[in-house]
Amino acid sequence: MELMHHYTTSTAHTLALRADMQDVWRTVVPQMGYEHPFVLHGILAVSAIHKAHLLPSQREKYLDIAAYHQTRGLEGFRTALFYIRDTNWKPSFCFSSTIVLYVCALAAHGSREPAAGTLSEILKLFVLTDLPEGSRRDYEFAVSELRKATILLAKAGSQSEVGMLFFFPYTVPSSIIADIQVGNPYVMVLLSYFALLLRVIQPSFWFLQGWSEQLFEDIEWRLKDNPRLWNVAQWPKQKAAELYK
Repeated sequence: MELMHHYTTSTAHTLALRADMQDVWRTVVPQMGYEHPFVLHGILAVSAIHKAHLLPSQREKYLDIAAYHQTRGLEGFRTALFYIRDTNWKPSFCFSSTIVLYVCALAAHGSREPAAGTLSEILKLFVLTDLPEGSRRDYEFAVSELRKATILLAKAGSQSEVGMLFFFPYTVPSSIIADIQVGNPYVMVLLSYFALLLRVIQPSFWFLQGWSEQLFEDIEWRLKDNPRLWNVAQWPKQKAAELYK
């Protein structure tokens, strides 16, 4: 009861900037949760991790509660995926949206191992030698998608929403995801530009705080033995530092 009240009166208003999108989080998603328990667990996980952010003295308590609800929600989510159809996809979509929020917030405010955490969190969100021709095409497509995100954010300005950037991980080819998993140095350069765009929207959303800085650190660590690409990845980091001192 405490977490649901906190979600509807506080958390939901922090998940978007536009009033109509805030209303979706405040009314539509909870209604889906009342009908589908796994969605409700996702909502409560986000609410709990928001309280962990707001109440540092009770941080561990609420992180544990958030983890409990996330685990329970994932159990129902996996079952729902077995039966997903054109007519019943909405609950799964709602829960997957809460996963994004949970993972982002956990990476920003949870415990992390140095130089390891953020990239592994990106892999959770989006469940790299010389490039062969097929991979080159995939990278060119990924760059075009990042360019699209850049245009969206530039046009939106101070009203930039999370979705204007976070569509990117869902559109990149599977080969890019595989390259993140094995630590291909070329994908680290690509991620450095993603981190720069992340820095643009980060100030507006509590669950993104610290993400770009952590991602830049992880990228530098993974490129430490590749001076040429390490230097290439420095430009986005420097721009982020210049724009957001």
